Amino acid sequence: MKTIFAIVAGTIEKEARADVYSIKLGDCLNDPGEGDIIDVKVVPCTEPHQLEVFHEFTLTEDKYPESDEAMEKLVLSTCDPVYETFVGRPYEDSELDYTTLGPSKLSWAEGDRTVHCLIGKADLSKVTGSLKGSNA
Repeated sequence: MKTIFAIVAGTIEKEARADVYSIKLGDCLNDPGEGDIIDVKVVPCTEPHQLEVFHEFTLTEDKYPESDEAMEKLVLSTCDPVYETFVGRPYEDSELDYTTLGPSKLSWAEGDRTVHCLIGKADLSKVTGSLKGSNA
């Protein structure tokens, strides 16, 4: 499958499919689904979208975590503290929710260590603009 990029100078200018490894902090996208994700539907944040990358980081562990639960704990321990700073209220008091995109065992073996924390409404209804400082 050929991936179409609509990212110019780090800014998404129109709706397109983009390689999951190309998304960055501040990008907006629609629900990527579950499982091994290869590409995502990116959109300008000024247009209706379901998710926004509110944090990204690189895992520094030598080995892939022993279980999915261990990976989830590792990832959430980094995304959770950033959530409150980004939104303006603690996760527990927020009407918003978040999910993550991180390495699979296969992509880990290929050197992938990047995790993206994605914020949106709990029901995945679309929003326009950034949720940064929304206090929602």
